[in-house]
Amino acid sequence: MNLIFSMGLMGGPFVGWLLWGFVRRRPTGAREWRFWRVLIPICVLVGVGVVGERNPFGVAHLTLIPLEVLGLSLVAAAFPWRRVTALAVVAGCIVDFSLGVLLQARIEALETLRNESFSPPA
Repeated sequence: MNLIFSMGLMGGPFVGWLLWGFVRRRPTGAREWRFWRVLIPICVLVGVGVVGERNPFGVAHLTLIPLEVLGLSLVAAAFPWRRVTALAVVAGCIVDFSLGVLLQARIEALETLRNESFSPPA
């Protein structure tokens, strides 16, 4: 539910690392880079500001999905760098899928099976 880890266990920190590398290497006068330096913080501030409810875990799942998609696109564009980095990202995807998607689908299926087995006969 926060912006960094909503991009994945390894994807979010990898996006942060990529952005930090771009900040260090990019010239400050480039027009495109000035656009991104302004867009990212403003989108985060406005995205969090428009949410009316309080959530102690974060609100990225409500309004910051476009930034999450941009971050995942950055990971996809920079993916085949080094073998260790690629393996870490793939391992993070496997953990995210098994603990996020697969586990939730399994628990929901168990709940559905339990409700069907206790239903009264027609």
